[in-house]
Amino acid sequence: MATRFPLEMIEEEPEEEELEEDEPEEWQTTADPAVIKHRRISAKSAHTKSLNQALLATRAGEDVEKVKLLRAIIVREYEALKEIHTRYMELAKLNQEDGDKEYKWAYEVTEKQRKALKDVQKYLNPHLPKPEGSVLTSGGCDYNFFILDQNKSTPDVHSIVVMTQ
Repeated sequence: MATRFPLEMIEEEPEEEELEEDEPEEWQTTADPAVIKHRRISAKSAHTKSLNQALLATRAGEDVEKVKLLRAIIVREYEALKEIHTRYMELAKLNQEDGDKEYKWAYEVTEKQRKALKDVQKYLNPHLPKPEGSVLTSGGCDYNFFILDQNKSTPDVHSIVVMTQ
């Protein structure tokens, strides 16, 4: 699959606007769960699009470097999505039913991420050098959104804890 835009690093001086990365995004500073949920929807959309691109690249037998780049993008976007979701869950006042829906949503996103990374890694493994005595993994990242209270069959809104690395 040919692309008109090579995925090479372009070394340019960043504009002054790009240097101001310390400025938090609106979802990071607002206390309005609706604003955060809207941003989460956008982040989920971007993650899904990138995830699909990575899977299509593996199925099409794309260049290994391109697939590695796409893997890095889906990991970065997943982490951003997880951060947004965490903020949403901290601020949203959810009843048990809505909390269960949010848990299910996050679980489904996590499972899609795990499956995609597994497929991408399966594609990359034959192409990556294997240092002596090492085992290749999906990057050592923990893709668990939640730890559940083991005494409960369904997650309690207040017992959902987001994993950090």
